[in-house]
Amino acid sequence: GLYMTGSHDMIALDLDSQIQLLSRIQFLTRFSSNLVQITGEPGAGKTWLSERYLENWANEPTQSLLICNHSQQDAQHRAIILRQIVRDGVFNEHDSMLQSLEYMLEGNGVHALIVIDDAQRLSASLIAELWALVTQAQQRDDWQINVLLFSLRGKLNKWLHKVSYGQGVKPLELEISPLADNEREMFIEVMMVNRQLDAAQHVIMIIPLWTPPLSVEL
Repeated sequence: GLYMTGSHDMIALDLDSQIQLLSRIQFLTRFSSNLVQITGEPGAGKTWLSERYLENWANEPTQSLLICNHSQQDAQHRAIILRQIVRDGVFNEHDSMLQSLEYMLEGNGVHALIVIDDAQRLSASLIAELWALVTQAQQRDDWQINVLLFSLRGKLNKWLHKVSYGQGVKPLELEISPLADNEREMFIEVMMVNRQLDAAQHVIMIIPLWTPPLSVEL
């Protein structure tokens, strides 16, 4: 099932609808390169699912996570993604991600997963660049790149349709189905138990509501 880690105890959380979704993502990304949009209403659990997928389901050797916020520009989004794919790589954050990746890899292969949460905040040009990474990977034997865009329903369709128009390959979309009542109750119970476990061990997590923009120096 899905595991939620309290500091010592591990609590399994079996939500059938979520497990089905996570296993479908895994199936779609295992042997090929795809751009998959995972959409849902506000509060559908997109962030939770993106974290769970990275923790327990993803098997790519290279993984990159971008959590979009309003204060970031394209250059910062590129830098956050690329730094996780090629450690210590040198690039110009104003070049397209495909240009930078080709430059940094120097002809080597890549097998990467890029997970983006709140992807509805991406610019149209960033969406085009991510699509270019996937389509390039589809044409190269030594590249496999999958992009998962966790976003609000309907927000990216216009741009994804535009970048893929007339091509044989298309972006994919999976919808997060709302939790059934019994699943929602179980989810809340587990979250409460987890909080009690953490509190009992004096584990305090401070999550900033606002993160200052990264200053990227080359």
